[in-house]
This record gives sequence, C-alpha cells and structure tokens, in this order.
Amino acid sequence: MLVWVKDLDVLNPVVLTLKGYVSAEITGKRNQEGVLDAFSTRVAGTINNALHANGVKENLPWRAFWLCIGPQTDANGAPIYTKVGQGTDTSTVTLPALIGVPKHPKASDVQKLYVGKELLYKLNALWKEDRLLEWAEAWDVPSSPGSDGEDDEARQKSAQGPRVIDTALESAVSGAADLGDEEISF
Repeated sequence: MLVWVKDLDVLNPVVLTLKGYVSAEITGKRNQEGVLDAFSTRVAGTINNALHANGVKENLPWRAFWLCIGPQTDANGAPIYTKVGQGTDTSTVTLPALIGVPKHPKASDVQKLYVGKELLYKLNALWKEDRLLEWAEAWDVPSSPGSDGEDDEARQKSAQGPRVIDTALESAVSGAADLGDEEISF
C-alpha cells in the first residue's frame, strides 16, 4: 500500500508492505470485515452518503481522510494479544484494527479525519504523477484471480462503480458542505 504517514512529511509517501495475519486483518477475510472494509464503509461511505444526500454526485476518495490503524482492543481499551501460527512456529501479536471511528458513525464523527484541503490537493497531484499512474490505475479495476493481463484494458473500459473526478473534489472541498447534522467547512 502507498501511504502518507501523518507528521512524517520528510519521508512521505511510504510503501507499506504487509503479509500473513496482519495482511489478512487489513484486507479482510471471507466473512470478516477488514480494516480497509471498515474504513470504506464507516469513513468514506458515511461522508459520501451524506454528500450524495445533499446533491453532490461525485465521491471523495479514500485519500481525503486519515486511515487510523492501531491494535485490536477489548471493551476496556486493553490490547488483545492473539497467538498466530501453527505447531512450534507461533507468535503472539496484536492484530490491527480501525481506531477512532464508531461502528455506526455520523458524518460529524468522521469529519475530523479529513486531511485538509492543502494536503488533499498535494495527494491528488501525487496520484496523477506519471510514476504513480500505472500503480493507481491498477486499483481502479479489480483483477481476476489468475489474470494474465490480456483482458485488463477491456475490464477497465467496462468497469462499473462510482468514479472520483476532479470536479467532485473541487465542489466538496470548497466552501461548506451540509452533511445533515451540522455544517462542516471543507
């Protein structure tokens, strides 16, 4: 994953490589919500649904919000330690979780995760750089297991779903957006 680490501007962007149990917790499993699923639904989904309800047709991208990851915790806030591995090859780890966002947030709950207009413009410019364009486009269309890449262009042309366009960002981050329960200035 290409990420921007808050307050680490000298090194940003950073490539975050994950594998094993941690990767499975980030991306999700068949019947279990992963960190990215939770972020998509609770953060991006909440804001975009509120914007759609107020007549904005485009979506704000994930990069418009901080993705806060921390350890899974119990009801008292203590870390949950999980034994992973098999046989004698085991470790005790704290698996990642989306933190700081309730299960059923309101727009006002996730508005605080907005990266801000200045950083969003910087991230959008970075997203469009030639050196990142191929990498970014790979995330626009899911690939099929065992895909040899021959049908990638056809899949991209027929891909369905909301597309983020510059006018969405302009309209959503300039002025104020009424997200239902309060006026939120972007």
